Amino acid sequence: MVAATLLGLGVISFSGFGPATSADGMSSAQAAKLAETFRHGGGALLPVDLSSEQRRDELMQALRMSKMKAESLMAMVDRGERMLGWLVLWDNYDEDGDVASVTAAGFTQSIPLMHAPTRILVPYVPGQPVFITGERDGIGGGITVAVELSTGPLPLPPLAVGQTIALPIQ
Repeated sequence: MVAATLLGLGVISFSGFGPATSADGMSSAQAAKLAETFRHGGGALLPVDLSSEQRRDELMQALRMSKMKAESLMAMVDRGERMLGWLVLWDNYDEDGDVASVTAAGFTQSIPLMHAPTRILVPYVPGQPVFITGERDGIGGGITVAVELSTGPLPLPPLAVGQTIALPIQ
């Protein structure tokens, strides 16, 4: 019972006595490797099917915004002023309450990060960046997030609260 309490408080870890690592605690070598992988990554947002009126209605429901904003956005898409793409993101380290936001084309969505991937519909302007910002660091150690682009999964370097990174969208 005492060991379980100490483990829960982070006083001991499974590797023995002494300070336990924080939930997203990773070595500087691991963080550097993620940064290097990210630097060489790239891809496109996943395609969206706008071929039918029923599908468009489903997409309107998937947008995380008021109906009025969603209708305005769809009108911009119809005029070719905006595009829509799917972005899948998840906590790729420890699910500890991290939250990130996704900002593109003037729209921001806040996403609680979990191991289970979350798919969001992102409005964007071709040639302009899609930004990921660290909003909340669950237990500490950085906000860990990975995204899926057309080229496959791409882990981001750990983010600090308030830190913003541009996705390498091509």
